[in-house]
Amino acid sequence: LPIWSLWLAQLAPLADELKPRGVKLLVMLPLPSFSMPPGQWWNGSGFRYPPEVCSQQWFRPNLPEACSLSVDRQAMLRQRQPLERDLLALQRQHPNLLVYDPLPVLCPADQERCSTHLRGERAFGDENHLSVHGSRHLHSGAETHVDHSTIAQPPCRFRFTRGRYRRECCRHA
Repeated sequence: LPIWSLWLAQLAPLADELKPRGVKLLVMLPLPSFSMPPGQWWNGSGFRYPPEVCSQQWFRPNLPEACSLSVDRQAMLRQRQPLERDLLALQRQHPNLLVYDPLPVLCPADQERCSTHLRGERAFGDENHLSVHGSRHLHSGAETHVDHSTIAQPPCRFRFTRGRYRRECCRHA
């Protein structure tokens, strides 16, 4: 059995439990994962090149080669295809289960290789964790994927203003 089979088996009952409440369950397909050659970024005590060195600047138009890792896009697609197939089959059975694919945002189809950098900035902090820059791009992509009219809005939120957090509650008519 695939390693994700137990996880998938738990998604169906969760989607069933959430459906009567009108709640949608958003599941994301895997992020690109990069093989890191020994000592390339990580030297045991931290990154070999800090994020500021691995971001393009006007005075640094070309990044050091050690800053960027890449993976063949087609090979990655083949590797995650069984999980994608199983998730999409589950989505057909559970309309409140939404499957989000981060790949078009993080590695557009016109690229042969997926990179740890996106638009000149580091999108991944390591082999498979997004940086703040990568997370922002992923968030904007996910927002366009989700129908906002079906998302429950929290009754209250906290906003930081004038040096402290203030509670703002929504008033429903």
